[in-house]
Amino acid sequence: MCRIAGFSGAFIRNVSHAWLLEELQNLERSMGGDGNGFYVELDDGAKFLSDKGVCLTTDEIAGSIWELRDRISVGCFHTRMTSAGSTCDEHCHPFVSDGARTVLVHNGHVNQYARNKKFSDSQIIAELIDREYIPLSQLEDYSSFGIAMHLGS
Repeated sequence: MCRIAGFSGAFIRNVSHAWLLEELQNLERSMGGDGNGFYVELDDGAKFLSDKGVCLTTDEIAGSIWELRDRISVGCFHTRMTSAGSTCDEHCHPFVSDGARTVLVHNGHVNQYARNKKFSDSQIIAELIDREYIPLSQLEDYSSFGIAMHLGS
């Protein structure tokens, strides 16, 4: 199973860089390591930072979060354990919708959307939330934990 962490800016401002790095590494070691990613929304609400990839390390992520800690409003971290699809950058989380209004990380896959060859199930879910405002609770056959942030228009 993948590992997910959500956090507030206030929380990040009250921990040390060493603690943050250790916790991200613990999540990756516990069941992840096939790719990492993170998302932070900055206090001004208009800017965010998101990065993901098979080669993106927890050290790089902790460094980016730490550099921005005084400006972070909310954020999340995801480390992937490949259970469906291939181990590649495109399948790493988070998924940001084309409209850049929805950010999604989750654990598991959604069977009814896995048949699409152009987009991953995760990208499809992010787009559905973004375009149609479908709550995760209404997605049939969705049996895993997720964090979705709808950033507005």
